[in-house]
Amino acid sequence: MEIKETKTKLLNYVYLKDNFLPESGNKALLKIAKNFIEYEDATIVGRRTTDYIKKNIRSTKIKFIKPTSEKMTEVFWYNYFKVCFARMALVYANEVQVKKTPSPFDGRIQDLAILKYSVGDFYTVHIDHGSSTPRSLSLVYFLNDNFEGGELVFLSPDQKQECIVYPKKNRLIMWPSNFLYPHTIKKVTKGERYTIVSWII
Repeated sequence: MEIKETKTKLLNYVYLKDNFLPESGNKALLKIAKNFIEYEDATIVGRRTTDYIKKNIRSTKIKFIKPTSEKMTEVFWYNYFKVCFARMALVYANEVQVKKTPSPFDGRIQDLAILKYSVGDFYTVHIDHGSSTPRSLSLVYFLNDNFEGGELVFLSPDQKQECIVYPKKNRLIMWPSNFLYPHTIKKVTKGERYTIVSWII
């Protein structure tokens, strides 16, 4: 079973898109993520302006993909995902939101990064929106699924109920970034978990 949910209706606004990229694109990106990327420790976003590393809260590696990179491959993938994610934000607005409600998304992405979770890596409960990170929609794209652990788990706002989304290669997941969607990444117990993450503002 790919999704396990308790009594809560959290999944009403969590959108799953399988086979998001052509198989060739998924393989090319996974190869880059495994072999050609230099990662650094992922930080926690500070309440003011300073980000910091705190491995008991977030233990993972990150590589930001930037449109100003000197590497043309990186620029290509940034622009490619910028277009793809903007289109998916419109799909989300049309299929998940109430039809008569105007889309709150302007299509701009805030950051694009590859995350590498090795054995023992995890991310404790958090939300993606904050005063220094005003995000509307969160996106996670799974590059692979040949690992164990690393489930994406949504919690109800009171953290008494949960919804587990199991990893699946070439799957995109989208959800509101706000306080109603606290979530966590369970500890990876075998293999390496590669994802691309981004946010629509």
